[in-house]
Amino acid sequence: MNSYLAGAADDLKKADYSGYDTAISELIYLANLPVTDVTSAQQAKAHADVQALDTFFGTPGLMA
Repeated sequence: MNSYLAGAADDLKKADYSGYDTAISELIYLANLPVTDVTSAQQAKAHADVQALDTFFGTPGLMA
């Protein structure tokens, strides 16, 4: 799944629109999140990023 998230970030980067910067950062963060040994702070940020990306893409609950 990480490669898909990174790919989505790359696609948004190609659009060269500053309005996508936050979504790009969130996608990159999630793509680089380790599979194991995730701290509670990392889990909380990941959860917030997933919710924000669901809003950004207009897909409520898709990634949650």
